[in-house]
Amino acid sequence: MLVLVFGGWIAGLGVSFLLSKGGSPSYGTGGLLGVMIGAATLLMILGPLTRARFQKNFQARHHTLDLPFRMEISSDHLIYEVGGVTQLANWAAVDELCESHDYWIFLVQTHWMFAPKRFFESTDEERQFLRKALALMTPEARLRSTEAERFVEAA
Repeated sequence: MLVLVFGGWIAGLGVSFLLSKGGSPSYGTGGLLGVMIGAATLLMILGPLTRARFQKNFQARHHTLDLPFRMEISSDHLIYEVGGVTQLANWAAVDELCESHDYWIFLVQTHWMFAPKRFFESTDEERQFLRKALALMTPEARLRSTEAERFVEAA
């Protein structure tokens, strides 16, 4: 892991030297750029490897990752069920609704509740679900939920 970060740092120094056009390179800027490149590369490689390893370990222990999922909006709670676990969140506890790749994520105090986009039959159904959730969230939470608001308004 450190090899990627260190390699990125060296590459950043090289880029900094090339951009200096023979002058004095900025080692700080080049080093920072390189560490960022190395860390980004590390995350792109480790993300899929970690997921694959997690799934393989779960399967080796005969656990299933294919669990029934249900998310429901009631006037009092956000209801989140995965397998045999049910979580209820009062709407006052929902701090934000944001988008991340293939999910809508409800940030509920210190917990996340994921709504997979594949859960919805259509974009219209997705918008209706988000519209209903946003209407029940506090005004402060709605202000933080700019991506969801933008998505709902795009209809």
